[in-house]
Amino acid sequence: MPRGRAIELATRLARAGAKTRGVATSARARAGVGPAIEPTRAPVREIPEEAELTWDAGDAHPEPALDDVPARIVTKARAATYLASAFAFLGGVYGLATMVDKPSTTPFAPKTFPYNGLEVELGKK
Repeated sequence: MPRGRAIELATRLARAGAKTRGVATSARARAGVGPAIEPTRAPVREIPEEAELTWDAGDAHPEPALDDVPARIVTKARAATYLASAFAFLGGVYGLATMVDKPSTTPFAPKTFPYNGLEVELGKK
C-alpha cells in the first residue's frame, strides 16, 4: 500500500472514531432527559384580544403587560425650556473656556531675545 493512501485511510478512520465516540458520549450523558418544559396543546377556541395585554404569571394578581404611562410626561413648553437651558449652559462653558484659555490664541510660544530683546538688530529702535 502506498504511503499516501495509508495516511489517508488512517485519517479517515480517526475521524470516524471521533464522531462515533462523541455521539456515544453525548447520548450516554443526556439519555432520558426530555425537553425543558412539557409541550402544550394548541388552543381550540379563539383567544380574546385583551389576552395579550395582560401578563398572567399564574399568581393571584395578573398585571397589564404595558406600563400605564401618562399621555404627556413633559409639555412642549417645558421641553423647549430644557433645550434652551442646555444650549445656554454649553454656550457659557464655551465662553468661559475661551476667556480663560488665552494661550490657545497664540500659535507659538513668546520668544525672549538677549540684548534688550534685539531691538537694534530687529529695527525697533
